[in-house]
Amino acid sequence: MKKFYEEIAQLFNAWEYCVKKGNHDWELKHSEKIDMLCKEYLPHGSGFDDGGVKFDWDNSKENRLVFTAGFHHMDEYGGYDRWSSLKIVLRPSLMHGYDMTLTGIDRKYRWDRDFFFDTLHYAFNREIVERL
Repeated sequence: MKKFYEEIAQLFNAWEYCVKKGNHDWELKHSEKIDMLCKEYLPHGSGFDDGGVKFDWDNSKENRLVFTAGFHHMDEYGGYDRWSSLKIVLRPSLMHGYDMTLTGIDRKYRWDRDFFFDTLHYAFNREIVERL
């Protein structure tokens, strides 16, 4: 079985190849599969608003996968307070599979950083369940 980030990296590589070669049928199939996997495996709800974590097609390259997310922070009374526009970048690592950088966290809520890293690390490392 493959981990989520491995599957996305392979599909994105295949998608880029199809774009270069003009194979529109397979380009569409690869992009639809990436979108479907992101919807199924990445966080959405519980603060991850605006459709959850999404794949960033424009900024991803063969040596990095980029994701974006809007996150609504809560105040001490349980109400929504501030918004962070997150950018998550995965780069290959020989030691750990990937290195993750995370930017865009509102300074008032920088302590949410551990929550983001833990939640996203879990999601990116989930094993993909193949369906027939």
